[in-house]
Amino acid sequence: MQIERLKPNVTVTDSIFSEPVQVLIVTQFGESVKLIGKEIRENDSGYVCS
Repeated sequence: MQIERLKPNVTVTDSIFSEPVQVLIVTQFGESVKLIGKEIRENDSGYVCS
């Protein structure tokens, strides 16, 4: 994913995350990024935020 597309409330899925992650805060440090988010866990009725 491109760094410019990381914004609050975007859901990120990647092999480094066990479940989808909702982005809360993104801070860019040069070419690196600090991402703070919350895991979105799947249950029987769909996804719920944890």
